Amino acid sequence: MLRNNHLSYVANDSFTDLNSLQILSLNDNKIRCVAGGAFNNLPALTTLNVVSNPLSCNCHSRGFSEWLQRTSVVTGNPRCHSPSRLKDVPLQDVEPGDLICEDGMTTRMSSNSVCLN
Repeated sequence: MLRNNHLSYVANDSFTDLNSLQILSLNDNKIRCVAGGAFNNLPALTTLNVVSNPLSCNCHSRGFSEWLQRTSVVTGNPRCHSPSRLKDVPLQDVEPGDLICEDGMTTRMSSNSVCLN
């Protein structure tokens, strides 16, 4: 359990060599961004809790959104905190074209994209 630890992002290499990890609770942190490949190295993961985090649903969220859509991991439907037009919308329900950055960037981010400000 890593809840209430003031984590602000989850990088691609945050969880390595944890092949048996089944449940990961990251709720109640300050996570704004999850890199697209952050959970790719957790083959046994069955439950991921990232609710109650201020997720920014922008172009850097695309890889995580796609992972949420294709995985069978139970997630509890993490919701967007920003931008305001997407507030409280489950990230996996956001259309890829709506995941844009302030500079208008809509370029397809790779599944291994990193979190940028």
